[in-house]
Amino acid sequence: MRFLAVIFALAVVLSVHAASTALIVVGLTANETDAALWQRLAGQARTGLAARGLAPENITLIAATGNEAVTRDNVLAAMAKIRANAGADDASWILFLGHSAPGRDGQPAFQVRGPRLTAADMADGLAGFAGPTYVLFGTEQSSDYLSALKSLPHCTAIAASNGPMLPRFPEFWIDALNANPKATFAELATTAADRVVAYYNEQKLAQSENASLLAEQAIKEAPFTVAADSSPSPALKTSAPSAATAVTALDFPQVATAQGSEEFTTQPADDQTKLLLATAQKQTAASGDYPAVILHQEMDFTFNADRTSTETKRLRVFLRRPEAVETWADFDFIHQPPSHVTVIESARIIQPDGSVVTMNPARMNGAGRPPNSELPLPFHVHLPHVVAGGIVEIAWRVEHGTESELPETYAEFPLAHPVPVEDTLLTLRTPKNVSIFHQFRQLPDAPAPVESTTEHSQVLTWHLGSLPAWEPLPNDPPERDLTPTLAVSSLASWDDFATWFRRITQGAFEAGPTTSALAAEIAQAHPSPADRLRTAYEDVSALRYVAIELGIHGFQPRSPDTVLANNYGDCKDKATLLVALLTKLGIPAEFALVNRGSSTDPSFPGWQFNHAMVHVPASEGIPEQWLDATDGTTPPGFVGPGDLGRNALVFSSDHSNFLIITDSKQATSISDSWIVSQQPDGSWKGQLERKLTGLADETLREELRPLTPIQRINWLQTYFGKLSGDMEFSNLTISDLSNLEVPLTVMIEVQSPSTAQPSRSGNTQASAPAFPPGLSLLEELAAPERDRPFLVNDGQLLHYEQRVALTFNQPVDWPAVQTKSDDAHAKDAITYSRPDPRTVMRDTTLEIIAPLVPTADYSAFRRDLLDWRHALTIFSSPSNT
Repeated sequence: MRFLAVIFALAVVLSVHAASTALIVVGLTANETDAALWQRLAGQARTGLAARGLAPENITLIAATGNEAVTRDNVLAAMAKIRANAGADDASWILFLGHSAPGRDGQPAFQVRGPRLTAADMADGLAGFAGPTYVLFGTEQSSDYLSALKSLPHCTAIAASNGPMLPRFPEFWIDALNANPKATFAELATTAADRVVAYYNEQKLAQSENASLLAEQAIKEAPFTVAADSSPSPALKTSAPSAATAVTALDFPQVATAQGSEEFTTQPADDQTKLLLATAQKQTAASGDYPAVILHQEMDFTFNADRTSTETKRLRVFLRRPEAVETWADFDFIHQPPSHVTVIESARIIQPDGSVVTMNPARMNGAGRPPNSELPLPFHVHLPHVVAGGIVEIAWRVEHGTESELPETYAEFPLAHPVPVEDTLLTLRTPKNVSIFHQFRQLPDAPAPVESTTEHSQVLTWHLGSLPAWEPLPNDPPERDLTPTLAVSSLASWDDFATWFRRITQGAFEAGPTTSALAAEIAQAHPSPADRLRTAYEDVSALRYVAIELGIHGFQPRSPDTVLANNYGDCKDKATLLVALLTKLGIPAEFALVNRGSSTDPSFPGWQFNHAMVHVPASEGIPEQWLDATDGTTPPGFVGPGDLGRNALVFSSDHSNFLIITDSKQATSISDSWIVSQQPDGSWKGQLERKLTGLADETLREELRPLTPIQRINWLQTYFGKLSGDMEFSNLTISDLSNLEVPLTVMIEVQSPSTAQPSRSGNTQASAPAFPPGLSLLEELAAPERDRPFLVNDGQLLHYEQRVALTFNQPVDWPAVQTKSDDAHAKDAITYSRPDPRTVMRDTTLEIIAPLVPTADYSAFRRDLLDWRHALTIFSSPSNT
């Protein structure tokens, strides 16, 4: 906000002072072509300044001639002459055209003959100007000049580029001057910066330069904003300033950066940092138990016409307690140049006493990072001296190159954090001539954006205010269905998406010679369609899962014959092979994309998928079903974890549409059968058989498959020990983990100590061990309340049954009893019976019929299930007969 006010002030047209002067310096050039370029630009600049109203005799050009070289001394002398004659009302224009490079001290130096003209020289030469001074650094690597000039109150300067390549900015700035000689310095800077962006977009090149503007001792990077007047933007008109306004108004975007060769520098406390700390403490006093609070965040997402994009993020975080230090002192980024370049713009740590530790981003960004990489590289930033009671400020940008594999744009940007956010400013820039759509999710009260335009972009800005912390819990629905998110897409419809996907998968589902031979082998061995489907599924499931997703293969599946030849594939490779195999066997099959473990929004087209599977429509002898051959542990007909209930985009031969993934077997089932007899000493012996299907089956297979035999036994003893702490388990047997046709079954011998208790008369009274239900769901219901929906069993229906057959040493009097309970989400029943005088049998069932429990129903759902569990922890007390 403060910087915009500066720009507004600069936008007021400056009058041409009678004694306005200009100095144009052309530095050392590399060759004749280079010299001709700069001389041409210098001449055009002189023309533009004259058109502005400067007298020709007041425009000085210093450039090399056949006999004279440009040196540090003659440039400083020319500046001193202008300074001596300039009064408080006289404007001075100084233009440096040529080349810059870092000196030994890391500071930029303008290239001239002999000693270079350093940033310190520039500052000394400009320090004594009494009137306004406007400086153009038209060189590469020039942005650091501005930091050296920040202390000069009358100096306004533009630096052409922070990059190492020769910038286009000076040429565009001079063009703008000639096109509109009366324009303000800020208007010239804005026009030139916009022209730079346009040039790189038109040439389809990655932008290698970015201008910076110094105005009223603050530095701003392009793009710049010039308003017609100084009135505030409608979106930023607020009521009386609040504590949040005070915190965010302290020049957040202009965080200072350390210079030179040091990685970090320190500065003493000042009034601004002390005020910031005091305001932060007051503002966050009522923030509950959160160890940190984000006082302000800015997110700026820019999409260009060439499908490159940039995301810039700035955070200011107040650390309330020591446990926050570990989180906010270290940041991990991904760096994969040239397609994914992460650049740290600034960072500083404000200590509790107001002193400041400032990071040198040039050191951080150049710390041995390779110019190119085939694989993502971790990029770790550690901020020293971070302590509780202080503030961390950090800003970074991520530059995304064009993905040639994707002709469209799609991105999602989560807005929330694990701690509360007090204030959020969000900006989205999209090209004027390209249709790009956006959508907010889980942000129903988002205000209307403020709309503006640049030469090439439509700009939308939202002041979102505060955002609650995002705190994931077990049994949450998919995160993207709960967290505030901005989604951006260039796709107008799912038909457009399908057209692209069909193009890159053309011919992928056709069976080659190897696939056809396998299909013929399966057909000969299995005459029925159901057996053919099962065999084909098991053959594909048995292939190793290996994902090699470089380039187009992140989206395009390999051919079925290639997958068979490799004997491995990722999810889309396996799905493609299974579709081709089933089609060759005469079984209809369709490729499907799904966002496994998450969700897909059918109302907003874009690449919202991370997984592929197969949809089999109902046909003769085969019910409709979904097949996921990826993991190798899911039995045919069951849906793997993260798939059920999701929207899948299904591709048939001539169209595509969304279908909800269902399970033909309808439910996960867990069946426990206890057959236990009382021994003469009162102890109990017998066996337990547990059978599982669906998600429970797959989860246990995944857990046991990588273990050794001894490890499996140890794991299962611990696993069953949770079912009944009174029992000891031995002689475990497990069904074949690789046979997906048979439900996973575990048999185990059980024994418990005597539970017979002597009565007052000395007789022994029969008693029974506890047989609580073996369901992890009951452990997940520990919290008495919940502020969000509760997802049971990954959204799959759940059937649990338990039969306990107890044979006592002596006849028992045990009445037949049955209890039932049901509500909108669960049904349960408990039945006691006595098949013979010494045997008592208890049968219990639990059916989860609506796995997604709304927040309002959670407490009652929890109470019902805990009551059911309590009723199963003990048997009803019998009496002797």
